[in-house]
Amino acid sequence: MSVGRIVAIVLLVALNAFLSAAQSHADYKLGPQDKLRIKVYEWRVSTGQIHEWTALGGEFVVGAGGTVSLPLLGNMLATNRTPSELAADISDRLQAEIGLAKRPETAVEVMQYRPFYILGYVEKPGEYNYRPGMTVLEAMSVAGGLYRAADFQRFAREAIASKGELQELIVERVALMSREARLEAELANAQKITFPADFAEKTGNRVAVDSMREQELLFTSRRESLRSKLESYSQVKSLLQREIKSMEAKQATIQRQLGLARQELEDVSKLVERGLAITSRRLGLEQTAAQFEAAKLDLDLAMLRAQQDISKTDRDAADLTSQRQDEILVELGMVRGKLATTAEKRITLERLIHDSEVVAPQRSSRIAELQQKPRLTIVRRAGGGEMQTIAVRDGDPVEPGDVVQVEVDIPPDVGLARR
Repeated sequence: MSVGRIVAIVLLVALNAFLSAAQSHADYKLGPQDKLRIKVYEWRVSTGQIHEWTALGGEFVVGAGGTVSLPLLGNMLATNRTPSELAADISDRLQAEIGLAKRPETAVEVMQYRPFYILGYVEKPGEYNYRPGMTVLEAMSVAGGLYRAADFQRFAREAIASKGELQELIVERVALMSREARLEAELANAQKITFPADFAEKTGNRVAVDSMREQELLFTSRRESLRSKLESYSQVKSLLQREIKSMEAKQATIQRQLGLARQELEDVSKLVERGLAITSRRLGLEQTAAQFEAAKLDLDLAMLRAQQDISKTDRDAADLTSQRQDEILVELGMVRGKLATTAEKRITLERLIHDSEVVAPQRSSRIAELQQKPRLTIVRRAGGGEMQTIAVRDGDPVEPGDVVQVEVDIPPDVGLARR
């Protein structure tokens, strides 16, 4: 058996294993923050081997807008689609874009699911990594199980830790907002950055002031860099245009000289025919006319090359501007995605702080003695984007992005609020 055939068999086995892993997520609907591994394969009959398109494969993350950015294909919608549906779309798009006779095979595997959240009557409410097949009971166990005896020192520690994380999020949000304002100004080709209205209220904040100054310096530097590059292209174009004008003047001179040479050659030819001039003189004039014609052709070629250089300069300048716009759009999308993520984390942390500072201290150790079954609900985003609250049981499945709420009704005689 040849080495090439052995390699093909090994690749086929690996592909089948990857496709099997991808198939296990067949019914799962993708969403923002899902991390995907994508592989594209093609069977080449001419070599009898499986070829992997490594340039198109790799690990990708579904962005906040619900799209995944792929080489060659650009942004593709992933939200509310299964991995197999996304894989089929990638294969179809590749076949159409590249013009392949045979459709390539694509496998999409979920490497890391978007997190789920658990709140309420549990030991450690918050955000957790999702695992396939997770149930409500398993989600509660990940969060430390049902809340037990009150621990006021622990509440204080949790509040301090959450406040520290919240402060970090606030600093990060200020930096992201100033960065977003700078990118929007660059995208609009504005002369200065216009920061959000609520951002002006934070000018007394040292972090906000430093962030604004940093983004303004970066904005000025990037704008000047682009202006300098475009100016250099403009100068090159101007030099080429002056060179063309100079060659046009030379061309006019040569054309006049060529006309005179041809006229003199015509006159001498008539004299030669009458025997009034020698043949060598006509030959010399013919050589002179030929030299003028050659010089004219050289100028025509030089002018054509100069025109091509001007066109190339225009294309390079346009490509530079287009590339910069694309880079700004990509970075702006990433910044907005991070802003959305920090907003969700901030809401969660504020709830945790309120839980630790206000609700939890009102408890009593008697709550730990209560033998009541918790009320379980899941807040889940429906296909249309609206949030739905669903009553569930211990064995019901949890999906990525779900918010699991664990609540316990405290008897009136206890006189304590629910967590």
